[in-house]
Parts: sequence; C-alpha cells; structure tokens
Amino acid sequence: MHPLSEARRIDEFVAYWSRETPEACACVLDDERISYSELQARIDRLAKALIAHGVARGDRVATLATPSPAFLVCFLATVSIGAIWVGLNPRYRVEELKYVLDDSEPKVLLTRTRIGDRSFRGEIEALIRDVPSLQCVVAIDEGEEIADVVSLSTFEKPGDAVANSTLAVARDTAGGRDPCLIVYTSGSTGRPKGALLHHHGVARFSVHQNDIWPITPLIVLNYFPINHVGCIADISTPVLSAGGTLVFMEQFDPAGALDLMQKERVTMW
Repeated sequence: MHPLSEARRIDEFVAYWSRETPEACACVLDDERISYSELQARIDRLAKALIAHGVARGDRVATLATPSPAFLVCFLATVSIGAIWVGLNPRYRVEELKYVLDDSEPKVLLTRTRIGDRSFRGEIEALIRDVPSLQCVVAIDEGEEIADVVSLSTFEKPGDAVANSTLAVARDTAGGRDPCLIVYTSGSTGRPKGALLHHHGVARFSVHQNDIWPITPLIVLNYFPINHVGCIADISTPVLSAGGTLVFMEQFDPAGALDLMQKERVTMW
C-alpha cells in the first residue's frame, strides 16, 4: 500500500517526505533547488502568517505567479489550513483577473509584481481598488514597490507569534472532502465557471497515478500555468505524493524544455 493512500490533506505529501527523506530535492527552478525539509518550513511559515491575518477554513486565497517554488508554497500553505486556493494566470488581462476575483472573493492575494518584461502595477492597483473582498495584497517577489502592497517578509512576521499547536489545530480540522481548490473552466460556453475540487479527490488521484506509472526516481517537468488543473493535479501533487522532484519552467520554450529535461534527467514527461 502507498504510504500516503490515506492522506486527508494534499499538503501531507510534503510533510511525510520531509520526515522520511528531508534532504531529497522537492523542486527546482533554474539554479534554485529546494529540499523537502526546506519546502515544509516555507509552507509552515506562510501558513502561520495566513492564520495570523485571519484566514480560516473555507476562506479563499488567490495567487498570481508562474509555475515555480513560490507558487507551490502559496498553494500548499493555503490548503493546509483548510482555506481554498485560486490560481491566476499571468497572461490574464485586468478584466479577466477582476472576473475571477469577484467570483471567488479571496481575502488575500499573493502576487508577483513583475514577470519578465511585464509589470503588474496597473493590474494590482486596479484589483485593490475594485475587488471588495481583498483585505491584503502581498508581493511574493522584489520586483516593484506598489502602494498598499506588503512584502512577503512583512506579511509573514505576525506568523512568528502563532503557536505550532494553533497551526496543528487548523490542519487537524481540514481535509477530506473539504474544498481545497477552485479551477476556472475555459469559458467555452459563457463566462468561465469555478470548479470546486476537494482534498480527497486530488489526493486519491495523485496516489493512484503513481500506482499506474510507478517510476523511481520520479522527476517531472512542469511548465503549465498555475490556474490549470494540469499544473496542480496532473503534475504537482502526484510528484509530491511520490517524494519526487518538480522541475519548474516559468516560460515554455520547446528547445529549452528538451534541454532542461536532459539537464535535470527528467524521468516522465
């Protein structure tokens, strides 16, 4: 039996491997390599910060980012405390961002301020102004200073006062068929619609995928946008359930992807 076949929450995958193989590489982006123990520490720190800022079970947290370790931490920290995560595609224009946020009503937005040559200053300012549910907007990079946007270090500081026991209680009361993720459809008939996924479904799918394709070591390239179910449930969570390595590529390039697969010795594509 898979050691995580009875996991109640998606984030338990990382917690398990951080104990069993703490130094194993969980994810890679360019020259940055993050072990399972380090990934767990980052998840715990952000989860405590979310609790300190009033995020509770059933609340929504949105993230605007590329496929990257930063996205992974935001996603897993959110779902670990029973909140519901919403991914935003950096290719969205401001009206698309407003539509998803108006519909999902997140309390917190964790966002890049710049990706490549594109500044998100105008979009972030518009979201702060026009999305009533947003109580806090957090820059998860050091791209630009924007009014009413706090840095990640500032946002995380109050979490230092949150006890481990408080974090444990939040996690113990989450999981199972509690919703963890909203994925928006392509909108092929009308406006995009939010599809609600729960811990149990994503966790069981992830473990079963490893039963079908039992690859060791499991090293997979992930260049899918974070708002897409392919990025989350088809790649990220199955790899983490196997204690494997996610190789992130922020901007897909065919030749670059082949080079990266060779460099990182990707074992499944």
